Amino acid sequence: MQHTAFGGKTADQHFGTATTRRGFTAADIAGRLKAAQQRLNGVYIENEPWERCFKRYDHEHTFFHADPPYWQTAGYDRAFDWAQYELLAKMMTESKGKVMLSINDHPDIRTLFKDFRIQRLELAYSVGCDKTQKTSGELVICNW
Repeated sequence: MQHTAFGGKTADQHFGTATTRRGFTAADIAGRLKAAQQRLNGVYIENEPWERCFKRYDHEHTFFHADPPYWQTAGYDRAFDWAQYELLAKMMTESKGKVMLSINDHPDIRTLFKDFRIQRLELAYSVGCDKTQKTSGELVICNW
């Protein structure tokens, strides 16, 4: 359901219909599950507060991809206040492993993470087959 929901929404999912292209078919499920199984082989999936997971797995050989809610952006299911971003910056500084953070380009974020390597990306977003695209500035912030 998540894979085929409109816009990848996790709540109040709804689906579009089209008569000019092939839509979702049940025959696709087996192949998609097999591909997901192969891709996720050896991956650990945790369901706990991020900082506890970070502490447990922080080693010299660890690579973290941090993708917290975007600062001052609505629509997230979980609260992530400014103190969480400050803790993330602190943990990135102290981390034994490599951390790559993807986040929206906001002056507050640039100030907080100014001591890290920051690269701006311009990304074009579209939902489904919508031909209109929204361009957004995103930051990739690394502690190495």
